[in-house]
Amino acid sequence: MPRIDYADETKISPEALALIESAEETGAPDPRCVRIYVKHEDAGVEWVKYWNIQMTN
Repeated sequence: MPRIDYADETKISPEALALIESAEETGAPDPRCVRIYVKHEDAGVEWVKYWNIQMTN
């Protein structure tokens, strides 16, 4: 089964990089998943931001 590639860190936004760093520090959501989600700048980044909001409430 083919693997899904992570986002290329040289091609993603500073916001996406910050979300990856946050996930690495907190462990939630799984940083490996965040690296996949943020490949899509709109939906993926917004989803991770939504996840982070839910975790703080």
